[in-house]
Amino acid sequence: LEIFDYSLEVNDQEYERNFYKKRVCFAGNLNPNKTGFLYKLDNNPPSTYSINVYGKKEKEFKNLNYCGCYPPEDLPKKMIAEFGLIWEGDDYTYDESEHPYIMFNNPHKASLYTISKLPIIVWKKAAIADLVLQEGIGVVIDSIQDIDRIMQDITAEDYTLMQNNINKFRRKLINGEHIHAALSMAESFIL
Repeated sequence: LEIFDYSLEVNDQEYERNFYKKRVCFAGNLNPNKTGFLYKLDNNPPSTYSINVYGKKEKEFKNLNYCGCYPPEDLPKKMIAEFGLIWEGDDYTYDESEHPYIMFNNPHKASLYTISKLPIIVWKKAAIADLVLQEGIGVVIDSIQDIDRIMQDITAEDYTLMQNNINKFRRKLINGEHIHAALSMAESFIL
């Protein structure tokens, strides 16, 4: 599939982004055992960007902006940020031997962020990383700490290009092009 399609009626005007605000969102499981890195960031917040967090709150945040928990059909309209982060675990970096599934997993967050017009930030060896780079819909990182540098290095022109690419790519997700392509491929093996 490369990425999951996301069938949703959307209003393009709802997703205007402001590059200069430099906000990153994380949507998903907020259990400290699953996303311990968030709680580390909460104790030592980044200086070049802010983090908006969406999901079922497990603990209070001191420095990250908790923005609520919404059903999947409402979440794309509620996310306020300029980038969407795909990450999990306790650490700011990944050890391939401890997280091998990340190199094969197709995360739902990638589709969610794309539908929400959020360029994606993801680990450079994640399964979705090649697609992110190929389509120009985000950036890849070695470590969470790389986000500071990225926020300083990305220009407004770079961000506009990512937004243009993500606008084109999200239409494919809304129209179900990936599932149609996968079904056609499956049919070719059967027939």
